[in-house]
Formats: sequence, structure tokens, C-alpha cells
Amino acid sequence: MLHLVVGRAWESADGDDINLIKAAVGFNFSVPNYYSEFSKVEELEKNVTSLKEEQNSQFEKLYDQLKNQDKTIETLLKKLNQIK
Repeated sequence: MLHLVVGRAWESADGDDINLIKAAVGFNFSVPNYYSEFSKVEELEKNVTSLKEEQNSQFEKLYDQLKNQDKTIETLLKKLNQIK
């Protein structure tokens, strides 16, 4: 609703009588609409979370591959030592 404001008053008056106040109308005094910006930030946060999850998954896969390679290397080294 604030984005619909089209003016600003510098004075006010109480009572039912007609009073003179200083005001400006027609200038861009409205509060910027940040709702779209907030939704963009939320979308970026979701993307970052998704990327972190994907990164963790990739790290786990790489760790498992390294463990398997280590086992294979140890097995090969044992066989090589038996041949000597």
C-alpha cells in the first residue's frame, strides 16, 4: 500500500476546521517496493542451499572413490610384495 503514496505533508492540523498545511504532491515520496527484492534474495538463498547440498554430495562421492583407490593400491602393493 505504501507504494501508492504520491505526496508528503510537513505539517498537520487537529480539529474539524479547514486548516492550511505545507505539503508536496506528485513527487516520488513513496517507499520503494522491496517485495520483489526480498523474493529474489529468498530465491538466491535457496540456490545457495541447493549448491551446498550438491557440493557435499560430490565431496562424499570423491571421498568414497579415494577410499576405494587406497584399498586397491594397498591390495596391489601386497601382491607386489608377495611376488618379490
